[in-house]
Amino acid sequence: MSTELFNNQALDRQVGGVHYKGPGIQPVIFCEHNRLPFSMSNAIKYLCRYKTKNGRQDLEKALHYIEMGASFYQELGNPFRSDHEWRIEADDFVRSNGLKWQERDAVLCLCAVDRLGLEGYITAHACVTLLLRNYDGPSPQALG
Repeated sequence: MSTELFNNQALDRQVGGVHYKGPGIQPVIFCEHNRLPFSMSNAIKYLCRYKTKNGRQDLEKALHYIEMGASFYQELGNPFRSDHEWRIEADDFVRSNGLKWQERDAVLCLCAVDRLGLEGYITAHACVTLLLRNYDGPSPQALG
């Protein structure tokens, strides 16, 4: 297969909506550049899009991926290598995407698992639980 098929144009388009096309760093760019684990990447993705795509359901998915990440952490240990290098800083990511309060804190805690350990997942879980408890946005049907 030719490498000509793979280029940055894939990042310029989105299939099915515009929920990642706003200002800021796309979650996929942040997660791939920083080589984040699958469960953590998905939690971050859902936290970034819940207001513009599936509302409460996206928050529930973020919570589920945080729970899976914590389970893998307990089973496999820290997902980050000791020489892990942040190519895009978490603070820059949350600032560029305008994440506020619990969504910001959840992303920052997930990205601090290398230092906080399981407590990073526990705190992120508490932040998303608060978001869910206080969520009064539209249903997924109204968003899509």
